[in-house]
Amino acid sequence: MIAPGFTALTAILLIPLVAAAVLAALPGYRWAARLNMLASFATLVAALSLFVGSRPAPNNYFQIDDLNIVFLALNSFVGFTTSVFSASYIGHEIEVGKLTPTYLRFYHAMYQILTFAMSVALAANNIGLMWVAVEFATLTTVVMVGLYRTREAIEAALEPAKVNYLYFVAGPDGRHVFAATYAEQLRKIRKLRGKP
Repeated sequence: MIAPGFTALTAILLIPLVAAAVLAALPGYRWAARLNMLASFATLVAALSLFVGSRPAPNNYFQIDDLNIVFLALNSFVGFTTSVFSASYIGHEIEVGKLTPTYLRFYHAMYQILTFAMSVALAANNIGLMWVAVEFATLTTVVMVGLYRTREAIEAALEPAKVNYLYFVAGPDGRHVFAATYAEQLRKIRKLRGKP
């Protein structure tokens, strides 16, 4: 019998890979956004199950311990919540004509590949595997930042601006701003929501 911890780790790694393959083939934005959210949620459930299930014995490639369970769960939680936010944001970008369905297939597939790569890096018990996973995640984000295929997007992907921002504030209409301090973040949240 396979231990529940191994099954959960397998699910954490396979769900994004399978979802990426399917998302690359889906033509419609709405279905792709829903599948992206569903795959992210399933990955989160698998990660949370590591808290209660038995863990596989460490091997040459992967190790599950108390610390990386927390990070896998946090990674999956951020992945799920971001997939929900990105669905409305990307929908807005389609409405204003900044993105095309072809690029969106690419975006959703890369989103799941990024989730896979970050999960591999967090569960790796091999420095070589971890390094490859971190580099793969980095390359995936560079490609995702260049999604708009404009000169500015490509420059932002290759040479990000040097800023002191620590906080990202998302507005309900798809707008976003950045803040350097917590107090500044609170002010910007109130302003984006139209509160004094």
